[in-house]
Amino acid sequence: MSDLGDRMNTIKTLLATAYSTRIVTRDFMPPENRDRADLLKGIYTILSSDEGGYPNYRGREGMDGRQNLIIIGQFELEAATLKSGGTHLIDDAEFAMVDEIKSFLRTRPPVIAQLFMKGFRQSRQLDAPYGWVVIDAEFIQ
Repeated sequence: MSDLGDRMNTIKTLLATAYSTRIVTRDFMPPENRDRADLLKGIYTILSSDEGGYPNYRGREGMDGRQNLIIIGQFELEAATLKSGGTHLIDDAEFAMVDEIKSFLRTRPPVIAQLFMKGFRQSRQLDAPYGWVVIDAEFIQ
């Protein structure tokens, strides 16, 4: 496996260890194809977006770049919960996932010390009873 693949697996393993009640994978699927029990727990999917920004100094061509990653959080809330509490609970659950990733990155081990969060997007309650966040991250070599 390549260094990039090894890095992705390391991030996956460390995130799964940090949040053992969540499902952590590198295999994206839309929520309708996911197991409902997994969605009720919450799923993180780690994906690589691209790599670039190489300085390309002589002898270091194609090295020391920046890998852009996304961490997708997906979940489902019970219909009864949404009916009694309101769809703002989707926002709250999304914020909880974002806070988990922020906490994970604040306490990351040295092997992924160069992984930083750049921002996130969320569902805006548009896919109820499903919720999702897309967290943009960057690994600087």
